[in-house]
Formats: sequence, structure tokens, C-alpha cells
Amino acid sequence: MGKSPDDTEPPTNNDAENDYALQHKPPCHTPTLFRIDEEEEEEEEEEEAELCTQADEGAQDFDSALEYDATYHYPISAKSTDDDDNESHISDAATARDGPEEEDGDGDKDEDDEIVRNGGAGIPIGPDGIPQPLLPPIAPEHAGRKCLVLDLDETLVHTTFEPTAMTEFIIPVYIDGKWANACVNKRPGVDAFLQKMGEVYEVVVFTASLSRYADPVVNKLDIHHAISHRLYRESCYPYKGNYIKDLSRLGRPMSSIIIVDNIPLSYYFQPNNGIPVNTWTSDPTDMELETLSIFLTDLATVLDVRGVLDRSLDPK
Repeated sequence: MGKSPDDTEPPTNNDAENDYALQHKPPCHTPTLFRIDEEEEEEEEEEEAELCTQADEGAQDFDSALEYDATYHYPISAKSTDDDDNESHISDAATARDGPEEEDGDGDKDEDDEIVRNGGAGIPIGPDGIPQPLLPPIAPEHAGRKCLVLDLDETLVHTTFEPTAMTEFIIPVYIDGKWANACVNKRPGVDAFLQKMGEVYEVVVFTASLSRYADPVVNKLDIHHAISHRLYRESCYPYKGNYIKDLSRLGRPMSSIIIVDNIPLSYYFQPNNGIPVNTWTSDPTDMELETLSIFLTDLATVLDVRGVLDRSLDPK
């Protein structure tokens, strides 16, 4: 993917802004799925270890391995491919598909359908009746900015259990009752991308991973202190067996929220706020973040991002 050839300044009126950004938006990609595997509670270690053994012994590929995952969290299993020399991967990508077990009942189905029709569940209400958005009030330095929500794994980084030529840093993670090294590869251009986005957006990392893994990764990744907020698996909305990143719960105007994720299912409730990107694992020539930075810089100037990101407006 190359750079946009357009070096001109974006237009200043709203209709022209939308047309300009629409012409420069990146294409829609079909992502691949990789797994994130971590414990959620130490008291369940024994059960998870048994499930892991079953997956290691019985799973012939990624999809069959999913059938062994009977818990709401993800015991370790390896996704082996011919393309990556049989690496073991850590990723939050599969959690969007393999979330909490779906409950039975017509009432639950009606409620789920209503959430989709409403474009999300909306801001949570606390036991005291007071709204409790996932994000705090916007900081004075971010006033007037749009909110950019970024996925972590396979969008900004890729993590394995063994170091590779692209490993930037290693963090210890507690998995299956023992400590292991998570070797983190940074997507090409991620440092410059985050720095630029931090200058024009309120930046949020929203991952379906657990904080015990994701938090130290973000600590190492955010060298320019561009990321204002972090949201983890507990902030996802469970929907029909999936973990959904429900943007309506953030507490920001929907016209000003953009999410970048390699799994479109993650923003299923608000598809017109999403930008899908290619799943990244190891390609050192990848330029997607560089191209995306150009598009997002232009998008920051439009009145309503949904007018640009609405897929139904794509020219046929």
C-alpha cells in the first residue's frame, strides 16, 4: 500500500471536506484471525490447563482448536501456518469472535436485536442511576478533537512466544500457572503513527486482551505519550458469543469517534465509524500505518466522520 499522491491542503467547507476524505479513504480489507490466550482468574488454572492439553492434542487447525475453548477466556493454543515457520501467536483478535457464551431465550434475542437497531447499548448507568461512560470527561488539551480508538494486536503490534528478527521488546506474562515471555513485534511506522495521531486526536487503545498482558505492552509501545486512555476486555460488550467494542458507551459524540481495527466484527454496532486494516504479523515492508496516517489527518477536519466512513456511500 503506497502513500496518497495528493499533496494539496484539504478543503475547508463541510461538503467538500467529506468528498475529499471519501476519495482518500483506505479500502476495506478482509482480516484473518489469530488467537489471544491468557488466564483471567488464577483459581481456574487447573481447568484451563486441561483445556489447553485437549487443544494441543486434538486440534489440527485454528478453527478446530476453537471448539476446545469452553471458557470465557482463552487457554493457550498455537496457530501454526506454513507462512510463519510454525510460530506460536498471542493475539486478541479471536476474542471478537469467541466471546462469552450466548444465552438462550427469545427475550435475550429481542434485546440483542434492539441494541443493534439502536447502534449500541449506550452509556452504562450505575447503581445510583448516574451515567458512567467508559471514558472520563475530555481533557482541556483535547477539547475540539475527535476520538481515535485503536485496536492493539495485529493492528499496531504482533506478539509471539519466541523472539523473531522484528522483536522490539519482551515482557513477562503469567499464563497457565507459569511465567512466559511475550515477544512483541511493532508494526512498521507505528511510532510515527502514534506521535502524529496524538497531535490531532484524543487517542484511545481499546483491546479485547486482558490488562495484565496489554497494559505493559502499551507502556512500552507509547514512547511519545500519545495514548490518553486504555480500555481492555472488561470494557467490551458481550454480544452473541462475541466481544464487541461498543463505541456508544465511551461518552463521546458518535459523529466524532473513529475506530481502527483489523476485525470489523469488533465494531459491529457502529460500522460507519470503523476503518478496517489488514492484519499484520511480520511483514517488514508494510506501509499501512503510514498511509492511514495521511487519511486520518484529513478525516480529523470533517464535521461527521460517518459521512465519510459509511460503506454504503462507496462508488460502485
